[in-house]
Amino acid sequence: MKNILLISFLLIVLFLVVLFSPIEIEMKISSTGKILPVREVDIIRSQDDRIVMISRDNLSGVVTFYQTLSFGRGDAIKLAFRRPFKVGDKIMAGDTIAKIISADIEYQLVRLKGLVQTEMATLNVLKTGAKEEVIKEMENRLAYAKQQLDAQQRIFERMKILYEKNLISQQEYEVVESTLELYRINFNVVKSQLEAFKTGAKKEEIEASEVKIKALEDEINALLNKLNSFCFLSPINGIVFKFSSSDTIISIADESEYAVISLFESKRIFDLKEGQDVEVISTFGISKGKIYGMDNCAYFVNGREVVPVRIKIDKGFKLLPNSFVKCNVYVGKLKIKDYVYRILTEFLRIRL
Repeated sequence: MKNILLISFLLIVLFLVVLFSPIEIEMKISSTGKILPVREVDIIRSQDDRIVMISRDNLSGVVTFYQTLSFGRGDAIKLAFRRPFKVGDKIMAGDTIAKIISADIEYQLVRLKGLVQTEMATLNVLKTGAKEEVIKEMENRLAYAKQQLDAQQRIFERMKILYEKNLISQQEYEVVESTLELYRINFNVVKSQLEAFKTGAKKEEIEASEVKIKALEDEINALLNKLNSFCFLSPINGIVFKFSSSDTIISIADESEYAVISLFESKRIFDLKEGQDVEVISTFGISKGKIYGMDNCAYFVNGREVVPVRIKIDKGFKLLPNSFVKCNVYVGKLKIKDYVYRILTEFLRIRL
């Protein structure tokens, strides 16, 4: 009995010595995180059929660049890549990834260039005087324009009946209607030119023709500038990356650096600070990093209240994007008595 009391006394003394000793324990908080490239760019097709390019910074958690291209109803478009891409191909910042080809704009350019040529010929005749063979040619052109207009008018009337009976789509109806309007404009232009040839030209008519040519050329330049803006230029250096969804056309990732998005329990978030060292354990070994930033709100995930923490991996470590890793954050040292107190407090909080 005395031996038991002696052993108990010695154990209590040993416990108190250890408890109040200056020895300190390294504290760490652990969680699971996901590896991401530090910057990503996606070109996607949105639900309303727009083509959108989004550039995201996975460290700051914000969108750094946004470009969207939308087109009119009935416009047939084509996305043409600068070259055939495959996963792993390198792309430099400023490189053209792809451009949009609009059938409607190309048609408008052809039409406008034709009108410029016609108007320039008209201006030349106005300045030099029309010959009989020129007038004859214009009469033939007017007759042909009238045939086109009449034929398109008949097509339009048939399509209108079908549209009213819901046998064709609104898009098909609008295409036929816009084509009829173009033929009507062309007929009126040729008709005006023929009248000018027959009656002779005044100074005001010559000036009006020159102004019209200038206006057509300005419209052509505006369309060319619009076509040039239908290009997607890479805002980052990177490589062609995985396709994250069926709506993703192409993805580019900057793998020169990596970020980790890790979910830490909100009750431990106040132990974390920007700049703290983080140990990242993956299938490739142990990598080092630092806390870059934390969200200012909590989320519920699998019944736990968590806060996303963004970790910047030091350069020189090779990791696999989208893989999961374990993150250990060393938050400082505690004396043994403080460590025991913390454990007991946490235990009682959970039990109560």
